[in-house]
Amino acid sequence: MSSQILSVSNLENTLYENNKPGAFRNEIDLTLLDPALEYEVALINVTYVKSHFNFTEDKEYWLEYANGAGVKRKKIIEPGYYEPHDFTPERIGNNPFAEPLTRNEDQYYVNAMHPDSIWDDCTVSFDPAQYKFKIEFRESRLLAVRNKSQRADLQFRTLKLSDDLAEKMGFNATTYEWPDYPNDAVIHADTKAINFQPINYFYLQSNIMKASHQFGGKGQWQVLGIIPWDTRARVGERINYTVEKKIWFPLERGNSSPHFLFNTEQDNNLLFEFGTTWCTLEIRPVLT
Repeated sequence: MSSQILSVSNLENTLYENNKPGAFRNEIDLTLLDPALEYEVALINVTYVKSHFNFTEDKEYWLEYANGAGVKRKKIIEPGYYEPHDFTPERIGNNPFAEPLTRNEDQYYVNAMHPDSIWDDCTVSFDPAQYKFKIEFRESRLLAVRNKSQRADLQFRTLKLSDDLAEKMGFNATTYEWPDYPNDAVIHADTKAINFQPINYFYLQSNIMKASHQFGGKGQWQVLGIIPWDTRARVGERINYTVEKKIWFPLERGNSSPHFLFNTEQDNNLLFEFGTTWCTLEIRPVLT
């Protein structure tokens, strides 16, 4: 006879204070199992809230740039999950840097620029072939300003990145300066971006089964199940996934407080930011 057990991410926060939606422990009473029998375990169902952020709430992601006239722009990326194609000028509605959060302008600057192009002075884009970001300042439209000194004042020439943004996008420095007008500025990242691979599926890893039986993946524990990533779901939406065909693993009888960890195929911990995760498991005697 088989039995089902339910493991919940926030069920025992008083016992395990570090429990999170994507990594948690539970107390599971295995004393009721017949000591004379061997048992095996399988994943039946996983329910979670889609809240995986690759720009997390505990960090700051912003860039700030200024010109010779004292005009500053600051653009901030809000916490959330972004894919590389979101950072393209063509996806202006989805590009997290498309609209500035703050607006510090003087009338001198506004009158010198076409009003429809005030906010496209800085472009952040991603090159999927090299897996790198670049930041570009296009100064060609300043040619409409006849006065050379005026053009020089209008040109943006300094850039500052928050430490978290520089690390995320692969820039080794946080401050950049470039020559006076008419030189455009294109700043390329030094290294590849962190955690921007599209997610196709993720692992549920656990030490509830014996360590000698590892199924796919890498990381701290064996893989109990592979769950497809629902690309159509919105952030904050609860996802319910039921395994089509159960895969059985030998149960680790000596572990009464197993860990459960969600991981991507790139071995980045799937840090669900909020919500409750439910894992339904089935335990049964091994048939001989």
